[in-house]
Amino acid sequence: MCRGARERDLHLAHDVPRSNDRIRRCAVSYPFVFGVGVPMRDFHITRQIGAPIEKTWAVLADIDHWPEWTRSVSRVEALSDAPMGVGSRVRVHQPRLRPVVWEVRDWQPARRFVWQSGIPGLHIVADHLLEPSEHGCMAALHLRYDGPLGAVVGILGKRITTRYLAFEADGLKARSEGAI
Repeated sequence: MCRGARERDLHLAHDVPRSNDRIRRCAVSYPFVFGVGVPMRDFHITRQIGAPIEKTWAVLADIDHWPEWTRSVSRVEALSDAPMGVGSRVRVHQPRLRPVVWEVRDWQPARRFVWQSGIPGLHIVADHLLEPSEHGCMAALHLRYDGPLGAVVGILGKRITTRYLAFEADGLKARSEGAI
């Protein structure tokens, strides 16, 4: 058991050899079990887009056409008959990953949408935000892994997550600016 493991013990476990190996192993594994001190749960990227926010929103909100402009999505299946909005569900297929069903939980036209997905032990939230700027708009994409498996998935999936966020941000910029 990891009784008595505290934040100060975590630093000591990495810096000073301890005679009690049980305590050292406990202190080192503690952050991975409980998600304390593990920074790789949140991923964020922004892009300045030289297109009006309305045009960029039209590209972003047209999820059926994402495979045309981002390499991070290979296929999209709408699971709801209604137009995109709160409660809409979409199955997204991505290279090297299993298909994931996302449900929209916040929909603010020409501003943002947030959707969520998950499996037991893992809850994923992705936020897509557009803000007007002097030269068009700023797009901010944020993805967060929560739940008992959130830290582990964040660490193991760091490379593919950052790469796919960059593909999405760069593709959104290129499509909105008329490059693709």
